[in-house]
Amino acid sequence: MPTNLPPECQKIEERYRAADTPEEKIACLEELLATIPKHKGTDHLRADYRRKLAKLKEASETGKGAGRYTSPFHIDKEGAGQVVLVGPTNAGKSALVKALTNAIPEVGDYPFTTWTPTPGMMTVENVQVQLIDTRYEGQSGSTFTPLLVVVNKCDDAEADEDFRALCDLLEEDWPMIPVSATMGRNFDGLKQAVFERLEIMRVYSKPPGREADLSTPFVLKKGSTVEDLAGKVHKDFLENLKSARVWGSAAFDGQMVSRDHVLQDGDVVELRT
Repeated sequence: MPTNLPPECQKIEERYRAADTPEEKIACLEELLATIPKHKGTDHLRADYRRKLAKLKEASETGKGAGRYTSPFHIDKEGAGQVVLVGPTNAGKSALVKALTNAIPEVGDYPFTTWTPTPGMMTVENVQVQLIDTRYEGQSGSTFTPLLVVVNKCDDAEADEDFRALCDLLEEDWPMIPVSATMGRNFDGLKQAVFERLEIMRVYSKPPGREADLSTPFVLKKGSTVEDLAGKVHKDFLENLKSARVWGSAAFDGQMVSRDHVLQDGDVVELRT
């Protein structure tokens, strides 16, 4: 992206690159076209964005007009990761989703309150993770990995003793965490455990000569490199990357690193083309 554009253009571009759905990408492109100044120096850039916008809208309209059946059990992934809550009826799955996210699933003390999957977004520091409430009864042959056993209804110290006894009795070496959807106990621990099980990390882009925006991280898989980040930011960075500096996992702040430098959670990276 040209350096003479308003600073908000880069933030919109980053949101566009991180968007997971066509609707989100369309909204970002429309915002970009409304923000980028109209002059000779931006003609090619604006034309490129208009082509991308037209293709997205065409694909979206084609999908709508095809009349294809979409299963209610198919949920498009949003955010940094998708986590499905699976368990017996009345275990408190809906209560957890309601307490942890912006979703409003029906919560009741009777069996099978939830008939279709209900997604909601859970905030883990500055990252959004999608939680999905389910009716798992009779759905055999499915595998969910990685696994985290959430023991709900640990409302007080007496329930904590029961949880410890369960851990001692359980023969399987499963990661387990006690929570209470009613009391809000150990929600921070649950969020951190979910973040770790997703095996993702947050990396921040720093424009040359400016401070990094620590409110909008790029979410990458653990083990990702500087080259992976460059491709996530913009294809031009990936193709024309000349150098990179890293604050965090480097031997010293601002160290010059290669494309294959493996990044760590919380790193700040300056890319130069």
